[in-house]
Formats: sequence, C-alpha cells, structure tokens
Amino acid sequence: MRIVQRVIATFKQMTWKEHLVYWILPIVISWVLALMYFSGPLWIQNLTAHSYNREFGILENLENILLIGVIIFSFILLKNAGNLTLKIIYLLGLVASAFMLLEEIDYGFHYWNFFKGIRPQDDPVIHNIHNQGKNTIKILMWTGYAIILLFIVVMPHINKKKLPEWLVNFVPSIKLHFTVLSLPFISRFPHILNNMNFETNMSLYHNLSEFEEFAIYYIFFLFFYELKKKQDRKLEYKSSQALTA
Repeated sequence: MRIVQRVIATFKQMTWKEHLVYWILPIVISWVLALMYFSGPLWIQNLTAHSYNREFGILENLENILLIGVIIFSFILLKNAGNLTLKIIYLLGLVASAFMLLEEIDYGFHYWNFFKGIRPQDDPVIHNIHNQGKNTIKILMWTGYAIILLFIVVMPHINKKKLPEWLVNFVPSIKLHFTVLSLPFISRFPHILNNMNFETNMSLYHNLSEFEEFAIYYIFFLFFYELKKKQDRKLEYKSSQALTA
C-alpha cells in the first residue's frame, strides 16, 4: 500500500513537462505513427514504415535515435565513472546498446543494398541475429523486460541503506514507472487498428512488435538519461566540495 501511495504522490508532484516526457510523448508519438500507418494514404504509411523497406520509416529511425542516445549516455557515464565496478557496468551498457543499434540497422546492410540497388526481397540473407527466429527476439525482449522489472520497477522501492553503494547509482526515479505503464498502451494500440482490417503497404506485416521495441528503447533512453543526471549532480557536488576545502 505504501508503494502505491508513493507512486501516486510522485504522479501529483510531477511537473507538466515531466508528464509530457515520461508518458504523454511516447504514447502520442506511437499512436500518431500507428494511425498514419493504418489509416493514412500510401505516402503517409510510407512515412511510418516505407514499403521499400520499413527500416527507412520514421518508426525504425526513432528507435535508432533512442539507441544512439543510450550509447552517448553510456559513454559519458563510463568516462566519468568513479570506480572499476561502475566502469565495467557502464561498459556493458555501452556494448549492449551498440550491439542493439547494429542489430536494428542490420549492420548497415540495408543501406548498402539500397545504394547497390538490391531490393530487400532480392536479398535472401538475414543480416542480423534477432530476426533469425522467434526464440531469439523473445530472449532479447524478455532480457529487456527483466532489467526493467528489476531496476526500474523494484529498486526504487528498496531502502537504499540496504543496497551496496555502487548499486545505489542505478536506482532511478519513480517517474519512470509511468513510462513503463505507458508500454501496454503503446504496444496494444497497433494490434487494435490491425484488427480493423485497414489496407496498408504491408511493411509491418508480422512486425507490429516494432511499436513495443520503440517503447522499450524509450524507457532505456530515459533510464540512462537519469543515470547521467545523477552522475552530473555527484560530480558537481565533489567539485564544490573541492573549491571550499
């Protein structure tokens, strides 16, 4: 009950900008893109996910931008980390986010094929790992969900005094709960539209999980942004202490 009270209190204390960033914006963006894809004319559908290759649409490229943001935050965190344990964890975050970005862009092959004039249907090779089979993508997705559950949902409600000092660095704000709660609204809405039998360019046929991936990457983007802001505050405090010493 206390946890629910803390979550409600956080919601009431959030500024309108925080509401916008933490849950309104991802829902609005994903819903607008879904409506564009399912109910718009062909050129509007192509903006969301292009009929030539969905990788050239807004949806996929938003995912790439979020991953690039995570890579940048991870690099800054790694560069300014205060001890070896933190450096190792931030390095893992950097490697994992870089790996996911390379996976999303097929290691550059869809750009290469485009400039070589090779259409996607004429290239029989699957150039990434996560599309090799349903089990592969499920493992990656559930790994992401496990991290979200542990770090974003559970850890903010654990007494920080009971946590190791290095682990306290990874405790996010309760505000991220509302980003997590927005996830089902983002992931299910395209399926609702899909059941209405709109005529589409079929670029997202059997790939509506892209909206879910967008939501997951958005959560990790905010998570690493919060980690960076926390690190900035610690560095500023140490700097001020050094000046007054």
